[in-house]
Amino acid sequence: MGLTEWLIILAIAALLFRARQVGRATGGVAGEFLAGARGAGPRPEAGRQPGPGPAAAVAASDRAHAERRRLLAVLELPPDASLEQIERAWRDLVKVWHPDRFARDTALQARATARLAEINAAHERLTQAPG
Repeated sequence: MGLTEWLIILAIAALLFRARQVGRATGGVAGEFLAGARGAGPRPEAGRQPGPGPAAAVAASDRAHAERRRLLAVLELPPDASLEQIERAWRDLVKVWHPDRFARDTALQARATARLAEINAAHERLTQAPG
């Protein structure tokens, strides 16, 4: 296989991964389709809430872990990053994405402002005390 074929495969895999993330976050059709393809089974009936129990606790734990992985990805860190790594990555990314570095280009400055807000929000959520 040549480079072009590998790039196409990589692009398709990235699109499927993103569709799965968006589908799970929004409860959309893509998420249902991909979850069903993995054998997750049908969704519960409308209006029927799962009762409290071990499954609900596991689901909450999975959501918390997924949120942590998402926030660590914003800071470009692996899922097992320590607090020191989080602080170091945050400082480095703030230096890279600070809007004052892009004072001559308003489009880049706006993008940097948005990215910096995302970085700061992720840092705040990851470093706050649980509870």
